[in-house]
Amino acid sequence: MQIAINFEQTYPPTFIAEDLTEMKFNALQSDGNVQQIFVKISKHPDPLLPDVYNLGFGPPIIMVVLRTMLICIIQT
Repeated sequence: MQIAINFEQTYPPTFIAEDLTEMKFNALQSDGNVQQIFVKISKHPDPLLPDVYNLGFGPPIIMVVLRTMLICIIQT
């Protein structure tokens, strides 16, 4: 998979959390369809890395699966 970031082509948000840690936007796909993308920003939990943040993004269903996997890993 190749990902290209083009700061000249941006998408307006459809949702932004008050604390700016979550947002959603609709992205045009190469096949012409529109896909909702979810973005989540959180502080990294390691106290030795105080200024590090986690950034996750993708379709909402993938974000739910990743969040569930992360919770399972942390609890074990």
